[in-house]
Amino acid sequence: MAILDEYNIAKITEESLLATLKENVTNNIVNRMVVEFKEKAEEEVKKEVERLSIDAVETFRDLAEMRDEVKVYCEWKE
Repeated sequence: MAILDEYNIAKITEESLLATLKENVTNNIVNRMVVEFKEKAEEEVKKEVERLSIDAVETFRDLAEMRDEVKVYCEWKE
């Protein structure tokens, strides 16, 4: 009887479908979560970039103090 189980078409098909289903469900959930994370991350980055500004520099001394802190000036463009 054990030999027949190895060639049981229904069992082979079920195992294959379950493996495929698991992979597809996992991929769908991961892709959805990545899209959601990317949208949230872009919103946060946009807020931070909009806060960056050279306008805060009123004097040369302010600029000199920021010398080691400011590496990049960014502007959000859509």
